[in-house]
Amino acid sequence: MEQCIAFSVCSAVLILFLFISLLFRKVTKGTANKFFLSLCFFLFLTSWAEITCRLFPFYFSPASENFYILNVLTYLYFISRNLIPPFFFMFIVAYCGLWHKYCSHFRYRIFFVLNTSVAFLLIFGNIWFNQCFYIAENLQFKAGPYILALYLNAFCFFIQAFITVILSRKILSKLIFSVFLMLIFICVGGSTFQFLFPDFTIENFCTAFSILLFTLAVQKPEENIDIDTGSLNFHAFIGDAGKIFWSNTPMDILFVKIEMFDSLKTQFRTQTINLFQSSLIKRFYEICGSEETDVYTISPGFYAIVSLKENQSFFDSVSSAVFLTMNQKMKIDKAELLFSSKICRCRCPDDLKNLKSLLNFCIHYSAIVSQTDSVVNLSSEVMSKDFCIKVNLDDIIKAALENSRFEMYYQPVYNVRKKLFSSAEALIRLNDPQYGFVSPALFIPAAEYSGAIHQIGDFVLEDVCRFISECDFSALKLDYIEINLSVAQAIEENLFEKVCAVINHFDLSPSQVNLEITETAADFNPEVFDSNIIKISSSGVNFSLDDYGTGYSNMKRLATLPLSIIKLDKTLADEYKSEKMNVVIRETVQMLKKMEKLILVEGIEDKDAFDYFVSLGCDYIQGYYFSKPLKKEDYLDFVKKHNCNSNGGLDEN
Repeated sequence: MEQCIAFSVCSAVLILFLFISLLFRKVTKGTANKFFLSLCFFLFLTSWAEITCRLFPFYFSPASENFYILNVLTYLYFISRNLIPPFFFMFIVAYCGLWHKYCSHFRYRIFFVLNTSVAFLLIFGNIWFNQCFYIAENLQFKAGPYILALYLNAFCFFIQAFITVILSRKILSKLIFSVFLMLIFICVGGSTFQFLFPDFTIENFCTAFSILLFTLAVQKPEENIDIDTGSLNFHAFIGDAGKIFWSNTPMDILFVKIEMFDSLKTQFRTQTINLFQSSLIKRFYEICGSEETDVYTISPGFYAIVSLKENQSFFDSVSSAVFLTMNQKMKIDKAELLFSSKICRCRCPDDLKNLKSLLNFCIHYSAIVSQTDSVVNLSSEVMSKDFCIKVNLDDIIKAALENSRFEMYYQPVYNVRKKLFSSAEALIRLNDPQYGFVSPALFIPAAEYSGAIHQIGDFVLEDVCRFISECDFSALKLDYIEINLSVAQAIEENLFEKVCAVINHFDLSPSQVNLEITETAADFNPEVFDSNIIKISSSGVNFSLDDYGTGYSNMKRLATLPLSIIKLDKTLADEYKSEKMNVVIRETVQMLKKMEKLILVEGIEDKDAFDYFVSLGCDYIQGYYFSKPLKKEDYLDFVKKHNCNSNGGLDEN
């Protein structure tokens, strides 16, 4: 008896603990996980049914009522046992991203329905013919001649699973591919062994062991489940989307992003925010109410609802319901808040052709989707040049770096005291052969996100220093060129060494280089930021603080750091005629003058504005009133024309 049930007991206990573990680890989202849980459930049921059937004759007499009970248990065993192969097959198919494709193709549906029907016809037909199995008078189980048909039926599912794994090898990692093949061979081997040696109930144990192997080697919920919300995460989204693209299955995606979500961190506890997100995701699932729809957390406050259901009216209703939900007050703790959300729907591969385009879209979502008052249909945007640029920014930047497509332009800066254009701001430009001019407002943030900003920064520093070395500053009456440092550059650990090396390489005077920084860079790593400025400044390089007046300026940093020039942002120049803004500007200029800072005003576009800021005592003026940014040849011509004459720079303007 021990020999008969030992493996079944091990299988039942193993699957019970595994099943509970999966539920506690929240491995319940996604089609593949649902099939996996169903597989575990039927394996558990089969193991305990087999144990009961094997033990029954030893504890009960062969009375008629016991005979009837054992028959019921035996049929329960065979029903659950023959559900294991189809659910194993469906799990493999769903994991490989082919579930929707199998469901939509007639021949696959015929295979599945026919194979499953044959098994159950044999089982239920056995009630009348007793050709598959029967219970003898001593309550012992006996196999009939048609039992082989049930095994062959199960093997058909395993063979089809094997074919699916082989066809999907390009999208499966080597580990997952190897584990899947091992699972199939273990299951087939266990079934074959039990068919040949019925007294050894090893079939369920082999299946349970293979499932355990898969769980330990492959199924790691921390990789696919967002710990904070319990939903599928970005890793799962990219993995599932990749399989769907590979299988060429159409999918509808509704993106939902809550604007300014990060600000909640300063208002509520992390646990409160996570509970809010969990309830919101639960609401999304309630709206969808479909087995072919999943919700993913791309990042905090950013979600993707993916539907494989070929029904546009269904997705229309989902989009409308989500939009209404996001435009209602939502409760967080005791506060009721109304969020501003960017919602966009797209259909792949019609709108986004491949996984790379989808990934780029997610990365640059906020820049691409601007509307908050309606659901944006990506299909209406995909043909626009602006959209194509935004969704392909990473490739455009990479190609620009590889093919030297970045170019430096120079905008003249007027020196009020000298009445000359004594400097210029170096501004990077990008002209792509396919898309034309690409705005720095687009590619700079994208480069900062991807890390390419470091390569771009190195190019700018070297190219501008080369330009300075080729100019006769004395003859042109130039003092320095301003070079913008990005946030990422400003906190580089080796920035001091890098700047000094480039200046020395081109044999420049440090005073010919002026580095522009924004105070927001200090928010990321203030110690490195401050250290870089102090060390570089001590070498003779001057610094300007850019965009002053656009944020909450740190007065302590302004007073303590060696900043030579403070650049008043264009927004101040635009509003100088406002009575209240006039007061702000005058007080700001007086304060900076008392701190012995030089003041540069950006964005001057007419003579009235020029005269106003000159009257306040500002030192430098920059803007379209004088010139737009120029190519280096045109800039040199401009400087020669305005500086190298007896009348002074402004008279010729």
